Amino acid sequence: MYRWLYPIFLLLFYWPTPSQAWFDGDYEIKNHYLGTENFFDLKAYQPPLSWQREWNQSPSGMMATVGSLSMERFYIFQQLRLSQPIVHNLGINYEYLEDSIYKPSPAFQEASFWYGAPWNAAIIGFPAHNKRLGHMGAALGYGQRGQPLYFRASRLSQNALYNEKNVPDYAHQVEDKYVTTPVAYRVELSWVLESIVSIQLDYSKDQSSELEIIEPKIAKTHRGSKVDLFAEWGDPRESTWGVVVKQKRDLKGHRYRRDPRLNEDQIIHFQWSEFFHQLVWAEDSTLTIGVQQGDFSSNRSQGDFENDFNHHLKTTQAFGKLQLPNDSSSEFLFSLQAGKIKKQVQEAFNEAEKENSVQVKGSAGLILFVQDQYRVYLNSTWDLDTFSGRQWDGGNLMVQFLF
Repeated sequence: MYRWLYPIFLLLFYWPTPSQAWFDGDYEIKNHYLGTENFFDLKAYQPPLSWQREWNQSPSGMMATVGSLSMERFYIFQQLRLSQPIVHNLGINYEYLEDSIYKPSPAFQEASFWYGAPWNAAIIGFPAHNKRLGHMGAALGYGQRGQPLYFRASRLSQNALYNEKNVPDYAHQVEDKYVTTPVAYRVELSWVLESIVSIQLDYSKDQSSELEIIEPKIAKTHRGSKVDLFAEWGDPRESTWGVVVKQKRDLKGHRYRRDPRLNEDQIIHFQWSEFFHQLVWAEDSTLTIGVQQGDFSSNRSQGDFENDFNHHLKTTQAFGKLQLPNDSSSEFLFSLQAGKIKKQVQEAFNEAEKENSVQVKGSAGLILFVQDQYRVYLNSTWDLDTFSGRQWDGGNLMVQFLF
């Protein structure tokens, strides 16, 4: 009776979190890295395929996970989507996304008012307490999320009023200004053909932007792109094949007007490529096998080489996941992963650190659910490639709500 209150409750719960668009507003250049086993950890913390399928076809819901990457860092993923028609051919959408892997990422938030069906136009953006940091833009699309075909192309101006609102007051002094404000272009596509073919694509590109620091005189630049692709074909009741591709690329630069020797550049590249096959047999038991390759690089260079930092991690792993029903409200999920890791790290003039190893990881988890709409996944991971020291590696907690 009161299901319509759930989106409002969740929206209020998330509202206080600082927000940014696809570019998180961070022009700083720092050393970023991933641990040796982190691609194995990330694979262990992915949701079951059945969750992913229903999420792809749901107009509204929440999915979140937190998992250990090291003694110092968590992997955090949170996504909330709300879609609500108001009157005929008029409605409001809201999206929240945080995906922190190799660094803490401020949440992306976007609200949109759309009009039209099936073709529609929308005003998009999100306000901020500090008006300098608000975003605004427009979008054109076809259909809505949860429908067999959904497409949207958008343009978002970030920090659009930064220079106009960047005035001194009792709490703020003017220390910088934009030469070129950030602009994000985004294309979303969701196509489901009678549960036989499913394609989900989310591509965004951050146009080159430049922030000028007044004193000392420094020009800070950024451009980047992001791709998320999920494609699956077959009959989910029997057998399916699929691919997953994730890619994120950031390029930053600092240009010191008074001393070019201090100029810095940084390129960060994250790539995830996966191919899988799932089999289903009696009583909804499933076996998923596949191959995943991860590639992460963080390269920082300075004119005098003093702060140079080069980190490269590449992994190739084979995995298997077995999902077994327990009772009417729970399931077991077991997984096994094994593969090779190649890692190289070099700081400034120091000799490069190199590592080539084989990793084997296992995990066991319990899925609890209520009417296939509210689900909780508890998972524990173990290092199986060593028999000395602590074998327990960590774990994660995942939840999914569909409404």
